[in-house]
Amino acid sequence: MKKSLLKVISIICVLSLLSAFAACGGKTEVTDAEAVTEAETTKIAEETKETETASPLEDETEAVTETAEETTEETTEAEKKVPETKEEILAAYTEIMNLTKEKKPAFTKAEWQDLPDGDGNRSIVKHSGILPVPKLIEAALNVVNNNYVVTEEKAKAEPEHYDKGTDMYRFPVYDTPKGCMLTDVSAIKSASAEQLDNGNIKLVITLKDEKNPEPAEKGATTAPSNTGKMFSPLSKKKQIDPELQKGFVKAVVKDAVYDLIYTNCRAELIYNPETSEVVSLKQYTSTIINGTGKLVGCDVDIMQVVNDTLEAWDFKY
Repeated sequence: MKKSLLKVISIICVLSLLSAFAACGGKTEVTDAEAVTEAETTKIAEETKETETASPLEDETEAVTETAEETTEETTEAEKKVPETKEEILAAYTEIMNLTKEKKPAFTKAEWQDLPDGDGNRSIVKHSGILPVPKLIEAALNVVNNNYVVTEEKAKAEPEHYDKGTDMYRFPVYDTPKGCMLTDVSAIKSASAEQLDNGNIKLVITLKDEKNPEPAEKGATTAPSNTGKMFSPLSKKKQIDPELQKGFVKAVVKDAVYDLIYTNCRAELIYNPETSEVVSLKQYTSTIINGTGKLVGCDVDIMQVVNDTLEAWDFKY
């Protein structure tokens, strides 16, 4: 599935870079995750229960009191299992994901993309020239969306099945022995945890935006970017840049500059706190592709968002 995402992003980059670039980067200003100092606090609601122990019958009082104490102990113990702070939520996510890599359960996975248009998702602006370049690029992006993007319907109709005991290299984080390598809580934009009605715990972690994050090397236990320590971003240097150096593209693209901004990348993990086993995992990544340059004599700014969703379920330990 990552191959289809690589193809989609590479084609969009080609559309953004056809001909020599006259300026650097896009219009959007985004700081690297390490440079962002703004921190959001995580609030998790705690439920408290009042247990009535009063009884008019003396012989029932002791039994009712014992029951109330047991209920309070059970409730308190359950609440202790729900992490509260960003540090606790990240620690819980890391522990469960790394244990999953170690235990190597069977699971089913699907991954799909979305190439949205409209305000905030796609922008093609021509500053000079007489050719209808924006319309041509718009048409090309629609072709990409219709022919290269893997839809949710298709991905779920043909999911990937992994047997118990596999190397887990196609389970996040891809190509590494770890499920999460992030330790810096300042990279987290928001985090929450809640206990579901069935007793399972749901963790949601969203990272701060990061420009051109590089993924972990194969077999590594860390990554050069915060995004790469929790997700599996495409490598600008090793995957996309080489695609732009092939054939026709190499002949027309010179001194190309573009950015991939990963924004609001979110992981949703549901697990059983009694067994520390994953019930389901969802990872959402949104990539803003920015480019500004000259295309057939026209100065053009291009911005396109590419969304990627990974979902894993049916874990069997």
